[in-house]
Amino acid sequence: MQSELLQTMTARYIPREDRIALDCVIHDGRELRLMFTHRLARAVVAEFARQLSDGGRGALAQDFAQFEAVSGKPDAQPVESLNAEGAWLVTHLHIQSIENVQRLIFTEDDSRGVHLDCTDAILRNLLDIFYKAFALGDWDLSVFPSWVLGDVAGNVPTSSLN
Repeated sequence: MQSELLQTMTARYIPREDRIALDCVIHDGRELRLMFTHRLARAVVAEFARQLSDGGRGALAQDFAQFEAVSGKPDAQPVESLNAEGAWLVTHLHIQSIENVQRLIFTEDDSRGVHLDCTDAILRNLLDIFYKAFALGDWDLSVFPSWVLGDVAGNVPTSSLN
């Protein structure tokens, strides 16, 4: 299976389906929507937090690193993927270590996939995106480490991942 490179994403909570949607732009400019169930989103968040906690940093250092990553991300226009043909349910997260980055591969039953090469800063931004989407869906936030803080006043979480 070959995966496509993610470039930009915007998270939304879809109340009708009780799912998180990541509207994405991939490397060739096409848009697609990745849908996450509550169960998978919790597992993804827990794995992101585990990946970031491997450095053995204390809570204050983690808090500072999270603040720096989120406040330093470039502004991006929200992605609005409304094409139903471009939507699919993410069923698996695969992680590969490649030099100093983690390659995250989101797949649908391993039949198609998209990937993202993550530095710690990008991984922290993804954690922030999921945090805000969980808050918008009124999902339990206990899966997030204490050092993940965010503005959950309804801002649309958008990130350029470059």
